[in-house]
Amino acid sequence: MRSVRLFTVAALVAARAAAAAPAAHLTASPATGVAPLIVAFDTARSSAGTLAEHLLFVGNGEAVSLPMAAQMSSYNYPVPGFYLAQTWLRDGDGVALSQPVPLSVTRDSDGLAPPTATVNVAATTDPLTFAFMATVTASAGDPIAAERWDFGDGSGDSAAMPFHAYAQPGIYQAALVATTRAGMPLYGRTIVVVRDAGGALPPSLLVAASPEDTSLLSPVTVTAYVEGVAPDAKITSATVAWPDFVDASPTVTPTAAGITLTSEHAVAMPGYYDLPVTVQLAAQTAPLVGSVHLTVANVDGSSPSPVLLTPPASVATAGVAYSPGTATGALAVAGQGPFAFGAAAPSPPELRVDGDGHVLWTPTHGEVGYQRLAVRIVDGQGTETTASWVVTVAEGKSGCAMAGGAPATSPWLLALVVAALALRRRRVTA
Repeated sequence: MRSVRLFTVAALVAARAAAAAPAAHLTASPATGVAPLIVAFDTARSSAGTLAEHLLFVGNGEAVSLPMAAQMSSYNYPVPGFYLAQTWLRDGDGVALSQPVPLSVTRDSDGLAPPTATVNVAATTDPLTFAFMATVTASAGDPIAAERWDFGDGSGDSAAMPFHAYAQPGIYQAALVATTRAGMPLYGRTIVVVRDAGGALPPSLLVAASPEDTSLLSPVTVTAYVEGVAPDAKITSATVAWPDFVDASPTVTPTAAGITLTSEHAVAMPGYYDLPVTVQLAAQTAPLVGSVHLTVANVDGSSPSPVLLTPPASVATAGVAYSPGTATGALAVAGQGPFAFGAAAPSPPELRVDGDGHVLWTPTHGEVGYQRLAVRIVDGQGTETTASWVVTVAEGKSGCAMAGGAPATSPWLLALVVAALALRRRRVTA
């Protein structure tokens, strides 16, 4: 009897250990095809205890909620491009992420395939700091025109392999966003789980938009998943900042996994937008912050209008050449390329745009303050649009230049740069 009892206890311990480790797996078929492409997703190898939440991130900023851990679903990709799909699963014992699944959707009009990428996010010795790396491969004859990292917390970087320190632990949807000269987009999105020094995961915010690619005046629903809180947790304030409207009263719905907020709106201006979402919990000092991307264009079967795939930099310095903030220094434009560019009103009179989308403008001291830049973009089919954005021009620091215009570098500043590079090397090798 004792051996049977010991066996039963051992079996219960093993079962609990297995239940404490939810597993997330994802497969997709077909992985390549011509837009519009219907892809079947299968999470049959996923497992969980008492399932609290299961989300399928299709790679374009949209999330599909799945009621079971092991389930099949499908999604229609109307816009050509490269996407990374991933599934997120939570039960009472923890969270699990699948490996990203690459999907390549070819453009029907000319058979052009999007660039592909491998995206890796690595932890460092600092629990809040991560290293971002990617290898991008473009099609022959259609090189990458612009690319930029988005870290999912409202900040980004144009460096090829940046390090990023998150202000607080949480769950973020980071991405490498790129476009080719012909306008083929690449969305290398991946979930980053940032834990605190003790390995715990505090309340977090995951944001998704449905649909993420839409047309003018079509309703879009933004959903914010407040993770890791009780369904009766008190929210003192919440806002969804649409491009032309701030919703300070989104719909709040308690769920088994926490709280879900939704906001619906139709955007009247074409373009590419970052929609920030802010949620303040009564028990937290700092608000939960997340963002989702929204592309507003003619994607209803007609030729898409050219759109800015990443928002250009909103700051500049008097006397310093302006850069839109991408790795190549060019505007990231998606649509039916190749594109032609030109300056448009009400830009500063000296602003120019070359044939590759480089904005040529050095703000003067008389332009300190707010300046609106506008660029005319014409796609390969003659469709024209104007993209505009506001840039804050700051006064340049005085007394920091030597003869010949070379910047003066003090010894302590040089030592600080050397120390920072040494710390970065240690993080990479750790």
